[in-house]
Amino acid sequence: MKLVDLDFVFTVPPEELEAKLSPRAIVEHAGTYQVVSVEEGVDATTVAVENDQFDAVLEFTEVDGGYVYRQVEDGPFAEMQTWITVEEGDEEGSARLALTSEFTFGGRFAFLKDWLASSTRRQELERLAHSLAMEFVDENGDESDGEGAEPSAKGGESDGEMTPADPEGMSVDDEAPGTEGVGRSDSN
Repeated sequence: MKLVDLDFVFTVPPEELEAKLSPRAIVEHAGTYQVVSVEEGVDATTVAVENDQFDAVLEFTEVDGGYVYRQVEDGPFAEMQTWITVEEGDEEGSARLALTSEFTFGGRFAFLKDWLASSTRRQELERLAHSLAMEFVDENGDESDGEGAEPSAKGGESDGEMTPADPEGMSVDDEAPGTEGVGRSDSN
């Protein structure tokens, strides 16, 4: 199993960022699949997705501050689970978006396939965060209005590019998340 763990800081309140999250929105922001259908259940929401190469079914469960989802049918992975949570940021009025994905392709040479796919999985999660940030830009009219449209580096200014909250906090590890709750492992 490989683990990709990313954190981003948004200069908007956590409630505003969390309000942008839904199973459909998460899939659409990540940009890897097209949503075919969404079925809301009592305990989980099932999203059928497709792209040119795969069909898959993702099951979303709401957790405190976000969602955890896993591939439950078809799709490229033998196992895949992703946590998306929003927390209070270090600065007043800011939010930290934590994206953690654990996956394996399984089978022969899984370690090599997993290692090669870790950069692709990282890019998908970065695309999700960047797309969420662009929603705030669109709502505020333009990028330069200073109204918290862009996620920025912790303690730094945004230069219009997507930057991680803590470059040392970005990791791709061989180990599964070891904490209770949503299963995130914090590198900080």
